[in-house]
Amino acid sequence: SGLGKWSLADVLVVCVMVGVLHLDWVVDPADIKQGLITDLPSIIQIIQSLYNAEQLCDKALKMDCATQKRVANIAKCKACKGLISEAYTHPEWAGSTGKKILDGVSTSGGGLATLRVVGMRGIYAFCGAVILSILLSLVVDVFDVKAKAVARLGEDNLAAESRGLLDGERPIRRLLPAPSSSSTANNNVNNEGLEEPLLGDSSAISATNSLEIEVGGDDRESNIGGSHENLFSFRFLLMSLAVAFVVFMAGDLFTMERLVHGAGPQLLSDILGVHWEKLYSLRSLMWTTGASGGWDNMLMATFGLFCVLGPCARAVLLVVMVLLDQFKVPVSFLATAVSFLGSFCSWEVFAIAIVMVQMLMPTITNTIVQNPVCGKISSDGSCLTVEFNVIALPFLTILLGGFMLVGMTWSATARASRHGQSSARITTTTTVRGYSNVSRVMAPNHNYQRLRDVDEGSSDDVEGGLDELVFETNQL
Repeated sequence: SGLGKWSLADVLVVCVMVGVLHLDWVVDPADIKQGLITDLPSIIQIIQSLYNAEQLCDKALKMDCATQKRVANIAKCKACKGLISEAYTHPEWAGSTGKKILDGVSTSGGGLATLRVVGMRGIYAFCGAVILSILLSLVVDVFDVKAKAVARLGEDNLAAESRGLLDGERPIRRLLPAPSSSSTANNNVNNEGLEEPLLGDSSAISATNSLEIEVGGDDRESNIGGSHENLFSFRFLLMSLAVAFVVFMAGDLFTMERLVHGAGPQLLSDILGVHWEKLYSLRSLMWTTGASGGWDNMLMATFGLFCVLGPCARAVLLVVMVLLDQFKVPVSFLATAVSFLGSFCSWEVFAIAIVMVQMLMPTITNTIVQNPVCGKISSDGSCLTVEFNVIALPFLTILLGGFMLVGMTWSATARASRHGQSSARITTTTTVRGYSNVSRVMAPNHNYQRLRDVDEGSSDDVEGGLDELVFETNQL
């Protein structure tokens, strides 16, 4: 599940390409007319490099002037060729005659022109396949976690059987030595009412045979007493809040920009008023990806899930987990959810994708249109060059937020996992004849009625139950 999201690299590149070629142009006829007058000399140079006078007149008049027989059509073709030739051969024509012609043109109307890149069926199928594979890997992870838990339980049962415990009982961890130097005092306390000392002759008990009793787990994790120590400190809570703040800020900051250079975009900007430069954040790029609607909403949902919603949800869930721990609420389930959400956080994949686009986009677009005239208009000599670059300082928030989120979630889930494994091995407690906090080891194995009889001096089987009595008395 952790590696599956790297299959999204191609999908994220497509999402970035959609943002690169997303264009909205507000059409204003008056601005277009003024732009034509201002840049008419450059426009004439470009037209001359593409068409001669005859070809341009054929296109303008929508007829083949070389084959016309009617006098009216021949006159139209001759006038057109004369006008075009004068414009081509006299640079001052644009500032005099050409300007007067354009000033006499009336304009009206307006509107919105849009340019969109729409995905095809192949990218949608690929996108769906990647998501299904990641979901399938998560299902496998769930079964894997359960299988490991069952395996740990089986190991504990084997260890319990090797120690003579009943099925389902846990081996107990802490060992306490039996008293050795002060046996007399202990006999006065513990042997009251018994016909012979419970531990026998203290001189017969050597250091090597000292009794060992066991209680379950660490004090902070034991159910005995019902205490619970927080897994996370208050400083850890503040750090998780800082991580959530950085992650949300990284999603809303403008971290990328589109730049368009070349003679063509320059003329379109001057004449038509098209603004090519645009800033993007992760959130705005997500909405741009689905601007065309339809199946592109699938691209938007994929980008939003792995680059916007996933990291933000993981950061919020991390804060919730640490906050609930402060109120002594078990957080093992939330720790598992935080771990699984890592499969839906793909900032590292997006970072690779955006670097790929930044490196390749200028080279690809620079070869689309090539014309020597562009060198006379644009400063870099190109006809069209599109760049999609990261803005260095804001983009660092994505890298910083990603590293912080991974580090904090790894630390939090590791602590919760260790706590869960330790808690699973704690011996549960029960109540036997009015005694609470008694180990399960004692409940099914021993005859507590005989204990009471021994205490009252009415038992005939003191010697036979001595080992059992020693164990139970120390356990209590």
